[in-house]
Amino acid sequence: MEKKNYELVVVTPVLDAKGSKKIQADVKSALEKGGAAKVAVKPWGIKEFAYPIGKNTKGSYWIYSFAAAAIETDKLNVFLNREQQILRYLLLRK
Repeated sequence: MEKKNYELVVVTPVLDAKGSKKIQADVKSALEKGGAAKVAVKPWGIKEFAYPIGKNTKGSYWIYSFAAAAIETDKLNVFLNREQQILRYLLLRK
């Protein structure tokens, strides 16, 4: 099967360095369990929201780039929805 490139954008509340690294590692681990390879993580920075999400007015954005033959989106969606530190996410195929 041919591998396709994906991007996952994850928005979290502004966290300290320890919390930020933990959530990055958890998301990367979930991607690798779902069949992703060559996972690269880039911080996009802290941005102010157009409207509050919960009680948060700012968030940290992270972009995960990876290749996968067939990403198990159902399991990934369950993980991303259950993780309380993830406010929003968007999975795109390039």
